[in-house]
Amino acid sequence: MSDVLVALVRVKKRDGRVEFSATGLRWTADASPGAPTGQHPPIVVPWSTVQDQQVSSLSSPKAMIRLRLAHNATLVMEFVAESGSLEEAFEVREQAKDLIARRLRENGARGTRSNAAALCNPTEIKQRAALLAANPALKRQHTEMVNDGLISEEDFWASRRHLIAGEASKRQKTGKTSAILTDLAADNDAAGNVVKYNLNAEVIHQIFIQYPAVYRAYQGQVPDKMTETEFWGAFFKSKYFHRDRKAGHEDMFTKYEEKEKEESKGVTIDPRGIVDPLIDLTSTEEDAAVHHAKRQTTEKENPSSITIAKFNRHGAYVLDPAHAGKLQQQKAGKGYAQQTLPQKKPKAGYLDNLEDATLLDDLQNKAAPPYNPLTLDDESRYFQHAEKGTAADGSKTGKLSLMDAAEVFQATCKAPIKLDNAYPTSTTCFNVLAEVVACSDSTSDSASASSAANLASGALAAEYIPNEFKKQVYNQFHDVCELLRHFLSFKAKVAEGGGPDAERKLNKIVEKMGSKYDELVKLRESLPPHEKNLLAPLLKPFDDQLNLAFI
Repeated sequence: MSDVLVALVRVKKRDGRVEFSATGLRWTADASPGAPTGQHPPIVVPWSTVQDQQVSSLSSPKAMIRLRLAHNATLVMEFVAESGSLEEAFEVREQAKDLIARRLRENGARGTRSNAAALCNPTEIKQRAALLAANPALKRQHTEMVNDGLISEEDFWASRRHLIAGEASKRQKTGKTSAILTDLAADNDAAGNVVKYNLNAEVIHQIFIQYPAVYRAYQGQVPDKMTETEFWGAFFKSKYFHRDRKAGHEDMFTKYEEKEKEESKGVTIDPRGIVDPLIDLTSTEEDAAVHHAKRQTTEKENPSSITIAKFNRHGAYVLDPAHAGKLQQQKAGKGYAQQTLPQKKPKAGYLDNLEDATLLDDLQNKAAPPYNPLTLDDESRYFQHAEKGTAADGSKTGKLSLMDAAEVFQATCKAPIKLDNAYPTSTTCFNVLAEVVACSDSTSDSASASSAANLASGALAAEYIPNEFKKQVYNQFHDVCELLRHFLSFKAKVAEGGGPDAERKLNKIVEKMGSKYDELVKLRESLPPHEKNLLAPLLKPFDDQLNLAFI
């Protein structure tokens, strides 16, 4: 890609051309007849003022890039092609996206990923919004850090990918219902004169799956001979809809069903490619899929074949909606010419033998991995070890028998491991805590000593601290940690030559840390006199963290 890129871009419904250079971008509006000169001045954006970019997905109807600039300003560019082709517009947009990402990385900003995953992923945006709505503390931090312009959106969420992953795991796609659609519930009015049926796309699709004749009738009647409303009205009025309870009536749908049966006579499908014959309702003792000696039966001898086929279609639809249509005898062309579908090879898991099908491989003994056998001339020496007080060369060590050596080895393995000194005692922790409290800022030495003694002995429990103060300490803890984390991050970037953008963000964060320090001072001064000596030391660690920016 060249260092300079020129593209047709529409900004605020105004066509123009944008030029991407090494220093920034410049958009110039196209001249229009009758428009006064200077009505649409050019837009110049240096790369140092661009914080990040967001792009529309490839399935979007518009090829767009949204640049987030300093001081919460934005610039939205819609890429167009001279030929009007959307594919060409997306190609130019991808080139511009990669060029912008490279320029942002060179200027120390956080560029976008130059892959198919865009920063403005609609799913991730919904997950972020759900997290902010469910967590008031996180929303407050987002408002103070991002909306105030301290850091970018991506900087804020970079360390919270685990929260987004947890939110994504909560959202699962709902499966298809396993209820059999035998009769839809109708809504009757008070007088009983009007019956209403509520249909949606899922219910209509399920009707077409369970009743292929209805789908054939829909293709043949709508919209040439009747409207969709008239078609569904005729369906619910027909005896075909209520044939599970009544039989012997003919209507439009039964004619299409007869046509379906007629055309499916020459079509053969091996059901083993769709349904396991061990659970398939049609795989009976007379089925050639299990027993090749099949006895031909007519529909009069097997009147339940239609109902069984409906259950099989519904089962395939529930287990895998994408493969539900395989049980329908699909025909190519308008004439629905008869054809013999190719026999699919049964899957490896579908076995005709009941014993082979029910034999579970994971319950069998696994074969041992290959290994080189260990051959020893004297097996007793394998269990020997130097005893205390013996020579290193083993001259004084007596030769043990195999049984004695095995007993010594087992006793060594069973000997308990002493871990008494593995962890320090709690006394050390209380001593450190008492020293911190004693050295804290307090107006009375005696009060400090008293509070230190109370904390060290554990007499001051958490329930003695006011709940309002607990909330304030909790919020201050998260705010100070967030500021300190970004301060250390941008300080390292500036030390490595991160550029003016990183230095600008660092200065903003230092300024925010100073205001946070003043806020803690006001909070400490607002404490009641009788609680000041006990609660003020809890705020001292925050002061020490904020002082890192001014040391």
